[in-house]
Amino acid sequence: METISQTLLTFLLNALWQVPLAWAIAALACRLMPNGPARHRHAVWVAALFAAFLLPVLTLRTPERPTVRMALPAAQTAATQTAAPPAAATPTATRAPVPATPSVSLSHNWTMLFLGAYGLFFAFRATQLLRALYRAWQIRRDATPGPLAHLLARCQTAFSTRGVALLRSEDVSGPVALHRAIILPGAMFAESREDVLATAIGHEMAHIARHDFPLKLLYELLYLPLSFHPAAMFIQRAIENSREMACDELVTRRLLDPTVYARSLVTIARATVPLQQPGYALGVFDGDILEERIRSLMERRGGDLRRARIVLTGAFSALAVCLVFAGGLAVSGYAQTAVQSEMQAAADAFNQGNLPGAVEHFETAVKLDPANLKAKLFLANAYVRQSIASGQYLPDKDGDKPLLAAALRQYREVLNLDPQNATAMFGILSLNGPNRAKESRDLMLKLISVDPANGYAYYTLGTVDWGIAYAEVRDAMKAIGASPAVAQIPDAGVRASLRPRLTPYIDEGFRALQIALEKDPGSSDVMAYLNLVHRLKGLLADDPAASAAQQSLADQWVRKALDAKRAKAAQPKPADAIDLNAEAPIVVPAPPPPPPPPPGAAPRPRNPAEGGR
Repeated sequence: METISQTLLTFLLNALWQVPLAWAIAALACRLMPNGPARHRHAVWVAALFAAFLLPVLTLRTPERPTVRMALPAAQTAATQTAAPPAAATPTATRAPVPATPSVSLSHNWTMLFLGAYGLFFAFRATQLLRALYRAWQIRRDATPGPLAHLLARCQTAFSTRGVALLRSEDVSGPVALHRAIILPGAMFAESREDVLATAIGHEMAHIARHDFPLKLLYELLYLPLSFHPAAMFIQRAIENSREMACDELVTRRLLDPTVYARSLVTIARATVPLQQPGYALGVFDGDILEERIRSLMERRGGDLRRARIVLTGAFSALAVCLVFAGGLAVSGYAQTAVQSEMQAAADAFNQGNLPGAVEHFETAVKLDPANLKAKLFLANAYVRQSIASGQYLPDKDGDKPLLAAALRQYREVLNLDPQNATAMFGILSLNGPNRAKESRDLMLKLISVDPANGYAYYTLGTVDWGIAYAEVRDAMKAIGASPAVAQIPDAGVRASLRPRLTPYIDEGFRALQIALEKDPGSSDVMAYLNLVHRLKGLLADDPAASAAQQSLADQWVRKALDAKRAKAAQPKPADAIDLNAEAPIVVPAPPPPPPPPPGAAPRPRNPAEGGR
């Protein structure tokens, strides 16, 4: 519903200035060809109507609020760099920056009032159109065949039409044309002057020859969403006027002398009884410009074809240019709810370094809409950011951590509302620490099952599996007093007791890291953990040669990781900022530190926790 209201608001805001632009181009073009054919002027106004409709339509896109970049205060930035790899801060892909679009933000209540008024007006206009179509259908249904077959045949021959019916009806005050039918009032059949009858039938036959009836329906449908705009009304009226004059020109070219035709029009006008418009039909006096039509017929306009064609081409080109550049000139409209206002206030507070204020506004947004997942995710992120500033960030440190507990509560509530929410899963994992590594592993397995394309989930699963296995290996080595630099656990009994429990985690983590590397071949983080997994395999191997082979493979991944890290360092780093229109970022804590390499091994790559891919 929110997307629909924003899309409609954007359409209306752009229509306010784009419809007058189309009208101005068409009006200027018609002014430059006053003596040109009426059909050319009609084509210009029709093109203007299409442009007036398409210009605001082409500016529509998936509504995106202006990016609100929330720069981290210096103290928090430093804490984040020591606590988590920037690559892990946002599991989702980074979007390329797009040029900012001018926007107009209205309060939710005013927007609903504005859109409600437009909806009522639109419904009223649509009802009018449907009633007119129904009235036209009634007139056509009740009309009866009339005489004057010879005049009908003469007109059909002149305009190269066939299958047109000539009917009579007491429900019309003057000649009208419907689809493949000409309807005259009953009194007109008593007219003895053939020129007058030929004028009435010929004009309506011209409408049929020009396919004006179905085209008028198309124009009405295009005009309907713009009918609130005065400029659109001028365009629609100009289409009707130029259509009548184009039919006049066609009749005088193929059927009657202009002087005779003009005199007959005046005669028909005098005899026509002013009745209510007879529904959706094309009448001989549509446009209410009889005086201008008579003057045009008597002055024999329409001879300046060369100039008219040049102006016509220029008008089409100008309207086409407007359509091409419409997107760059568009504005976007937004209906800002109370929740969105609070989130915007939170972003402003964050930009000013006011973390408590940001937290307060995000908390208010969640209270206003407890089911708003984005508000909950940003609130959790704000709690974590504030915990960094207060020194209680790392989950594996002892002490009271109410902010981290509050963040974890928000992530769990999001996951309860949306069990497949990847951001909440990563958020919970980021706060679990080593004591809840099994839950973190289960979350990543669940995420992979619902989103197999998520390479970061495979990478995270690999690090969690490694952390589970390494924690036990580290404790076992401490218990037997083994040096952390050894390539193989010296006690065979310890190796035998650890292998059955840890091999499933090691193998699962290794497979997950391989998949992660396939999805991101340049990731130095994945390479670093492949090195660590190989070292774990070497520590648990019974055969010294197998252990040495694993250490050799680990050293190869060290070198690859260093090369990838150097290549990555040459690329520009994205700014540490928050976009309210994107997923809430996550500060991911560092995994347990890796053991030092054995003496003589290749240089150890920096732990991913030490920053950067």
